[in-house]
Amino acid sequence: MSILSNTGIRAGASVVSGGYEIEKSLRFNSDEGAFLDWTPSSDGNLKTFTLSWWMKRCQIDTNQRIFAVALGASQFSLMFDALGRLYFYGNVSNPTGAFERTTEWSFRDFSAWYHVVLSIDTTQGTDSDRFKMYVNGEEITSFVYSSYPAQNTEMWWNRATNLKIGGTSSYKFDGYLAEVFHVDGQALSASDFGETNADTGQWLPKDCSEGITYGTNGFYLKFDNTSDLGEDSSGNGNDWTANNLSTSAGGGNDSLTDTPTNYGDDTGLGGEVRGNYAVLNPLVNSRFSGNYTLSNGNLKTVHTGYATLPSTLAVSSGKWYCEGTLDVVANYSNQAWCGLMRVDAEAHWTGSSPYQNIPIEYWQGNTPLYGVNFWGDGLGLNRTQSYGSSYATAGTVIGIAFNADSGSCTWYINGSSQGSSTYNIVQGETYYFVFGAALNGSWTANFGARPFAYAAPSGYKCLCAQNLSDPTIADSSSHFDVATASGANILSTATGLTDGADFVWIKDRDNSVKHILFNRINDSGMDGTPHMRSDTTDNESSCGTYSAPSGNSVSWVWNAGSSTVTNTDGSITSSVRANTDAGFSIVSYTGTGSSATVGHGLGATPGLLITKGRDGSGLSWATQFMGSASNYMQMQDTSANSSGDGTAAWGSDPTSSVFSINTKPTSNDSGIDFIAFVWSEVEGYSKFGKYYGGGGTYGYPFCWTGFKPAFVMIKCGTAGQSWIMWDSERSTYNVADEILNADNTNTEAAWSDIDILSNGFKIRDTHASVNTLNNWYYFAAFAETPFKYSNAR
Repeated sequence: MSILSNTGIRAGASVVSGGYEIEKSLRFNSDEGAFLDWTPSSDGNLKTFTLSWWMKRCQIDTNQRIFAVALGASQFSLMFDALGRLYFYGNVSNPTGAFERTTEWSFRDFSAWYHVVLSIDTTQGTDSDRFKMYVNGEEITSFVYSSYPAQNTEMWWNRATNLKIGGTSSYKFDGYLAEVFHVDGQALSASDFGETNADTGQWLPKDCSEGITYGTNGFYLKFDNTSDLGEDSSGNGNDWTANNLSTSAGGGNDSLTDTPTNYGDDTGLGGEVRGNYAVLNPLVNSRFSGNYTLSNGNLKTVHTGYATLPSTLAVSSGKWYCEGTLDVVANYSNQAWCGLMRVDAEAHWTGSSPYQNIPIEYWQGNTPLYGVNFWGDGLGLNRTQSYGSSYATAGTVIGIAFNADSGSCTWYINGSSQGSSTYNIVQGETYYFVFGAALNGSWTANFGARPFAYAAPSGYKCLCAQNLSDPTIADSSSHFDVATASGANILSTATGLTDGADFVWIKDRDNSVKHILFNRINDSGMDGTPHMRSDTTDNESSCGTYSAPSGNSVSWVWNAGSSTVTNTDGSITSSVRANTDAGFSIVSYTGTGSSATVGHGLGATPGLLITKGRDGSGLSWATQFMGSASNYMQMQDTSANSSGDGTAAWGSDPTSSVFSINTKPTSNDSGIDFIAFVWSEVEGYSKFGKYYGGGGTYGYPFCWTGFKPAFVMIKCGTAGQSWIMWDSERSTYNVADEILNADNTNTEAAWSDIDILSNGFKIRDTHASVNTLNNWYYFAAFAETPFKYSNAR
């Protein structure tokens, strides 16, 4: 049974998942020169071997080696380049030659874990079989640069020479590693080390330690022995030496419970529960690009100017605790702050400046303040109130206890409560934890992957995926799915998706032909007749019968439940087909030409509403975002949001039972039959929001969704720009650069605009359609995987 929050976003229901458990990870800090090394006593198999490891990245824009042997010109190097691509390079003397492979994929997700397998077998006759790489269970087959080793090449890895994990004197790896395997003499695949969870679709490690024959130089590094971080658990005794790695208590501890598997109980001490922990997120950086540096696994921030860093994990319910140690007091009036920030902060600025980002923070400045909008366009502090005691001393530990259920927050100074406050906290909204400071200020955050300095208050949990409520929808493909197919196959492919394909949207990617949209209320046979087109105002009659696309096509498909019922919640009786679990309904009604309401059947306030006249002429695709009657755009064209038209179209804001229509013909022409597609947010499955364009001047926005998106649509609300659509089926890796436009018939284009990530998406370009300074942008996103079960992308 679902539970409705006061925001109209559904939460609740549970799924259970389990399996193999990883106890520890080891953090490699590039600025400290951390690495492991070992010299085998003899050569192993130089032609055939496998490396498998889990990793959580912390830094991009630099070259970073993970596994390396470097002896002058002869080397073996598996690394990331400055664009975040995996890069394999070898230079050998038997036979003489160099070879390299660089992925098209960019690995720039800091919020979750990747699994990577490198499988080498140079004895193979086919060159592409000599080198295989897998990420999260999927073999990578697309490479920017690709040259293969000659048959029977002898690699430098596995020789009786110094081997390194974590880099060499230059190009140090920065991030976390877990579950590192080396199998000497066998070329294995990803399925030998991991498996897909049947309930969640997540790629997870499996217990393969007893089933593997390691070979002479094989090893298995679990990092679970804090007195011997490089201990080999394979039984071979191939122990590694830890260099510049620490197990000392405090922020410098590199042995952490941040792991790829979620398990365990949390009593509030920290360092107990295992799973994917929050760190500070450098992607949320729309104003202060370059005003800080991150280290210690993205848990320590040093400021070169004013900056606020949020957590990679955000919450809207439950009780949560974290700590921050003020390492260095800022130069300018001792200014430092920590607290909360809404994930949709950029949609709630109160001024014209992109400086204002609605934090709710315990501020240490000229006087101890609890501040909101604290640094807005040179306006200084505003809307603040006094709170707590001064903490302008290096080494002070600030505890933050956020009770999202009651909408309150309590700060602690070295374990001493400063009192509870509800100031400006909106119950039911989603919040990051944040830490910030002025010039030279420095914080070390602890979200619970190591013991807290002071135990959390009773009932408060670490900020870890294990502690998140199980999402209502664990497998999004039952309710929304994407597929591609060639030619006429797209229709049968699309109608076979989800647990019932009730709304289907098809676009030919190769040819400049119109979109095809049809639904089960109008088209009971789901054969595409009748249908309509998002790029025109044509009605069902003028669109005609279904004509199969000839090129490669994509389909986006929604499940709207099992039956169509009569709904009398509004002043107009409607026919409604509703999937309340997924927050989607299809609504059929006849317009009256005067103010009216229409029942939508969701039991939650809509976040996205689209109406279209099935008959009549020249009727637009009227679109409303974020439950606001002032929001009105037309999907068949590029026009900006018009509040005047919104008032005419919608009347008042929608409620959990009805949406309101006024006198505008596009939503309520008298005697015209209309179809409406209505979505409400479901936590972990769908998100409807807006963001403010930074245009590069103030960075590139990051949008939290709480899931790894399968589909993203963006529309500029303040300027005439196209509706841009991406999905994870066409863009299987980052950058997601295959776009289509809802408002035109264009073929698929390649724009390097966004990264799709485990917890949202990151704008990567300054194209006017997605990121112009001073423009607002609306978005709709649907999940591939909820964040609790997401691998890094």
